[in-house]
Amino acid sequence: MGIRKIKHLKKMIKKNNFCYKNINCSFKKFKKVLTYIKKFNLKKILFFLNLNPTKTFLLLEKYLINSLKSSININKIKFSEIILDQIFVTKGKVFKKNFPRAKGRCDFIKKSTLHLFIVLKWEIK
Repeated sequence: MGIRKIKHLKKMIKKNNFCYKNINCSFKKFKKVLTYIKKFNLKKILFFLNLNPTKTFLLLEKYLINSLKSSININKIKFSEIILDQIFVTKGKVFKKNFPRAKGRCDFIKKSTLHLFIVLKWEIK
C-alpha cells in the first residue's frame, strides 16, 4: 500500500507539441529572436512580442498564441499552469522562382522557409 500512495503523490507532467511548417521568414532572424526569448516566462514573452511590430515578432506571436489557445481548449487548463518547455526552428524547403532577363536568360529567386516547433507542458495534480 505504501508504494501505491507514492505513485499517486507524484505529479504527472503532460506535453503538447505544435509544429508549424513552411513559414516564409528568414531563418537567421527567427533564430536570434528565439535565443533572446527562451530566457523568459510566457507572460513576459507575449508582452515583449507585442512591443515589436516586425514580421518575425508578429509571426512568432501569432503561432505562440495559437498553440496556447488550442492547448487550453483541448486540455481544459488555465493559462497560468502552462510552461513553455521548448521552442526551436529548423530550415524548411527552398522555393525557386524564375525571373526572366534579356536575351533568353533567367535569374532564380530563392525563397527560403522554416519550420517552427513549440512544446508546452503543464502539471496534473
